[in-house]
Amino acid sequence: MAKGDFHKNLAKQKRSQICDAAIQLFLRQGFEITTMNEISATANVSIMTLYKNFKSKDELFKFVIDDLFDKVSSALKMSIDLDMDVKPALSLFLRNYCYALIDPSTVE
Repeated sequence: MAKGDFHKNLAKQKRSQICDAAIQLFLRQGFEITTMNEISATANVSIMTLYKNFKSKDELFKFVIDDLFDKVSSALKMSIDLDMDVKPALSLFLRNYCYALIDPSTVE
């Protein structure tokens, strides 16, 4: 693995740790009470690393919400045959929607 790839993977891993910690804390105690210091401690990254990735708690929250929305919406994407009856198409959509809602990677 090239040196640049190692650093990119490490940065991606740190960003993922930050997002996971933010989700955990936002769900447990809410946005207002959660601090950037708590997020960095829970993510096991330095406060400098946290602010290097996200300039503010608002920016981090927006990123987390956008990411969760993308995960749910990508789970709902499907190609439906135009000749498909409405009932099976709706059933398929609702099944995918339910799976997206209960998927642990969507919300822990």
